[in-house]
Amino acid sequence: MPGHSARVVHQARQRWHPPVAGFTILEALLALGALSLGGLALAEIQVHTLLAAEATRERAAALALAQAALEQPRRFTVLEPAAGATSYAEVTSFSTVLPPEPGRPVSAKVELEVIEYAARHLKSLRVTVTWADRLGRQQRVQLDTLLARAPP
Repeated sequence: MPGHSARVVHQARQRWHPPVAGFTILEALLALGALSLGGLALAEIQVHTLLAAEATRERAAALALAQAALEQPRRFTVLEPAAGATSYAEVTSFSTVLPPEPGRPVSAKVELEVIEYAARHLKSLRVTVTWADRLGRQQRVQLDTLLARAPP
């Protein structure tokens, strides 16, 4: 039966398939989708990092303003008012708005509140710096200290 063996070999070749190499289109699309989601997540993290860095710069500038406002009353040279000298008695509350400038990209309101405790020869100083961030939210830094009525 010479024809019979040729038929068996032919049928055996049809049933045997070599393994398929490469990726299917579905696998490629799933991989592309996963990479796209990862890229979007990284972009979102980058945006949040930039906003946080900007907020940190603004807070640092506000803190520097508050520290400067607290240092100014400490520069008194005499206790009672005198011509040409800064006195402890002249340390009073004030409020001012500072326009934007290099290093401080937003305008800021600086307020110094002074409460005098005459019996203890002290003044309580509270500096509040307020500003609006990029998103329009009000931000605030506040520092408190005491100033003693003592000769400089």
